[in-house]
Amino acid sequence: MFTHNEIELIMNTISPVWLKNIVTLALNTGMRRNELINLHWVDVNMINKYLIVRNTESFTTKSKSERVIPLNQNSLDVLRNIHSRSDYVFLNCNSQKIYPNYLSQCFRDLLVKLNIRNDRSFHSLRHTFASWLVQKGVSIYEVSKLLGHSDIKVTEIYAHLTPDNLRSAIELLN
Repeated sequence: MFTHNEIELIMNTISPVWLKNIVTLALNTGMRRNELINLHWVDVNMINKYLIVRNTESFTTKSKSERVIPLNQNSLDVLRNIHSRSDYVFLNCNSQKIYPNYLSQCFRDLLVKLNIRNDRSFHSLRHTFASWLVQKGVSIYEVSKLLGHSDIKVTEIYAHLTPDNLRSAIELLN
């Protein structure tokens, strides 16, 4: 999981634009790396503010099932500013499909450049998304559904509750 300061540093430093866009959507949806790079425009509904993580001929979701992810304003802003002429939402600087290892390496290079602990990866954005939601009082059940987990026990791994979060929970009894 990233701290708020680390995310601020990442977002203020990150380039190229395609990488910033994909990181922003990851932080605001909790989508997996492969879900993001295989996202098609046909699965994005800007009017009703959601997208569908869908199985295709070339991509199967980890759980083998599709899910609907609501889009917040940050996500909508990113998607509106992408002027892609491809089926895929995210393309690299050469207007080509992004490959999983390439995305991971670009993100890892950024973390090294920013001197952020090397135990982090692109997947840590998913943990950050889940943890921030739980810290803001979103139920673990709702977070589980957003992440597409079939078992809430998996989601609990992502929650990363701090002693301050637990203290705030107890203070609700006063």
